[in-house]
Amino acid sequence: MREHEKTASVKQGKLFYIESNGAMHAYLSLAYDLYVLKDNLKLQAEVVRRLKRNEHFPGARYELLVAATCIRAGFEIKHEDETDNTRRHPEFIAKHKATSIEFDFEAKKRNRQVKFGIEDFNNGKAKLGVRNLLADAIDKFRGKPFIVFLDL
Repeated sequence: MREHEKTASVKQGKLFYIESNGAMHAYLSLAYDLYVLKDNLKLQAEVVRRLKRNEHFPGARYELLVAATCIRAGFEIKHEDETDNTRRHPEFIAKHKATSIEFDFEAKKRNRQVKFGIEDFNNGKAKLGVRNLLADAIDKFRGKPFIVFLDL
């Protein structure tokens, strides 16, 4: 982001505008989602730890996005105890502030290592790969309204 920023013509002490590129947008989106959770006292140390590990980053980033989106949509979230391996549970429970309806939320991200081209999808060679993710999410259904975010 800083390297891209250097390409702007800047006059000393003046405000300037620069088109954001993909890396800038990704960085600022991550920063804003972290801010939203921290500002609402919902940022978990475990998520931050996972964000720092390459192999855990995609899933942790997606969970962060889902939680921040729910907060911005007017939900008060309560995280489930991720260390509790005695039962299956959703990512978090959220109560909508305006309606007081409580929902279970689950975030699922497919981690695909292989890169496919558009021709693979058009020829039916590539699969979306969501069936197992959705089945895993449904296993966490506990009877209350349930919302699944699924990243394709």
